[in-house]
Amino acid sequence: MIALDEQRAKILNEKYFKSLTVTKESINQESRTVNLAFASEVPYARWYGIEILGCKPEEVRMTRLTDGAPLLNQHNSDEQI
Repeated sequence: MIALDEQRAKILNEKYFKSLTVTKESINQESRTVNLAFASEVPYARWYGIEILGCKPEEVRMTRLTDGAPLLNQHNSDEQI
């Protein structure tokens, strides 16, 4: 579910920050890549209700991701990292 601090921030229209910890093992300096999770089956509150992503192989189309999908900041396509 959505974190209480994040819920409070949304209600009060405050900024809420998340962080990402990258380990040395997840970085490949030679190929300039980082391994990371791009989806989770943890329930998340959206404006339309609770969203739960299916992460089984038959539920995910990997083509776009394996073709070099950008990393977005907060799902904002104008803020590619």
